[in-house]
Amino acid sequence: MPEPGPPFAPPPAAAPPAAALPVAPLLLDAKSAASLCGVGRTLWLSLAASGRTPAPVRLGRRVLWNRDVLLRWCAAGCPGRSRWEAMAKRGDRT
Repeated sequence: MPEPGPPFAPPPAAAPPAAALPVAPLLLDAKSAASLCGVGRTLWLSLAASGRTPAPVRLGRRVLWNRDVLLRWCAAGCPGRSRWEAMAKRGDRT
């Protein structure tokens, strides 16, 4: 009589394909930019209108903010747009 083998085990789960992994968007709308920076959308739009956020990117009719720029802007202490742009010219953005 043959010896019984190990009990049946299902194959290990395959890793999800790279396309299925969540990817952070490069450009953010006002709601997402505000959320990233910890403020509400209305305040964000007010800050943007008064020049106290980095300049947005216009893509067709959409007004978007670069995620990487916002992260560096926050790390630099959220300076006003004119100061932020001056920092860019000098190359001392964080």
